[in-house]
Amino acid sequence: MYLAQTYTPTEWVILDDGEEKVEHLFSGVPGVRYIPLEEKLPMGAKLNILKREAQGDIVVVMDDDDYYPPERISSVVEAFEKNPDILVAGSSKVYMYYTDTDTIYCTGPYSERHGLNCTLAWRQSYKGIYDNAEPCAVESGFLAGFTIPMVQINTKKTILHIIHSSNTFNAIQARDKGTLGLMKKTSLTLENFIHEEGMREQFLGAY
Repeated sequence: MYLAQTYTPTEWVILDDGEEKVEHLFSGVPGVRYIPLEEKLPMGAKLNILKREAQGDIVVVMDDDDYYPPERISSVVEAFEKNPDILVAGSSKVYMYYTDTDTIYCTGPYSERHGLNCTLAWRQSYKGIYDNAEPCAVESGFLAGFTIPMVQINTKKTILHIIHSSNTFNAIQARDKGTLGLMKKTSLTLENFIHEEGMREQFLGAY
């Protein structure tokens, strides 16, 4: 997905705290900075490390288990160009692909100053920090309780959130219990988001 991005030049900062390091997978990939981490840290602490390491004028979040379309970075850059006084961008509306049922749901939007962390981007000048101790719900602290002005970006150009049994947040359980607010089932399919068959097969095979 990184190499498919329509916006260049970019850098890709990867923080790997897995037991089996995967640095070899990125050998020869331009723009990659690979950071091995020997200890397991909460999500908030890892994100703060990545925020400090990122060198670009704009920082874009890309989780390792979600699908990001080729316009992911370019749509953020365009949004910031149109909103020069705004420091943060994201999407409060998110499409979620449930691997257990091969079904796509839509959640949100919740508010103009809300966004899931997996959709966020910010200018280098943004001073927000994550809660080092937070293992999952990192957005609220980083966005000062959702009080920071932000620009909402087109969710279909931003992400398809992949829901599987190993997610940090158990969205399968939340769906089954009906505890995710503003959530509805759609008639969309994986093909509506991931147009390349090979890429679709990779995601389906991974979960």
